[in-house]
Amino acid sequence: MDHIYTDGGPRDVTLAFGESRFLDGLMIRRAAGGAGLIGLLTLAGCSGHPTPTALPLDLSASGPTLCGGLIPTAISATMAGTKTTKDSGTLVKGRVGDCAVYRGTGKQQVFRIQTTPFVANPAVNAIRLVSPQHLTNGRRLLPASFGYGYVGPGGDGSKSHNASGLTTSGDVQITVMVLDDAKGRDPVADTQALIQLLGPKLAPSWPKAPTGLNAANPTSSPASAAG
Repeated sequence: MDHIYTDGGPRDVTLAFGESRFLDGLMIRRAAGGAGLIGLLTLAGCSGHPTPTALPLDLSASGPTLCGGLIPTAISATMAGTKTTKDSGTLVKGRVGDCAVYRGTGKQQVFRIQTTPFVANPAVNAIRLVSPQHLTNGRRLLPASFGYGYVGPGGDGSKSHNASGLTTSGDVQITVMVLDDAKGRDPVADTQALIQLLGPKLAPSWPKAPTGLNAANPTSSPASAAG
């Protein structure tokens, strides 16, 4: 005997054997369907791509390289969060250069490196690069062992930058722009690591400070800057 509840209270209704089996089967199918949906949602949540860790870049990485043989693809893959990266351009020590690295085979830039040699007055140019107006919005001077320059969040002329920085030994300015670091990474730390990697490869006298630079007070103008 099954009980059916209505507005008037419970009343006894006798169900035929076939009807009872039908209702039992319907309830089982509904329960199984709900459990299957929960299982699919759980599986979907567990199968997502893991967030890249913020481990430091391995500057000693070997293997294939980009940008004229200067940047290991292992480093670019870590920053991109993908197994595949490609480059456009090349970099040569002591010369004007430009190299962009892209995620996968697409057009989404992960980072970009530019080099500009100084023809004259290297100390004056260096002073201008790290003058107080540039050391704002979280930017800071690089450690002396990383060359003369700065690093910090954001970038000039584009809100899409995650971080940017530059260094110079007085003869070449190296600019690093991290535009789209992988989720979970520290773009400022990656920018500084790229500067550390590329400084000795691109600037002939790196990390030596420009001649005439006041090392004790790097933001003060040298005598040669007068005029």
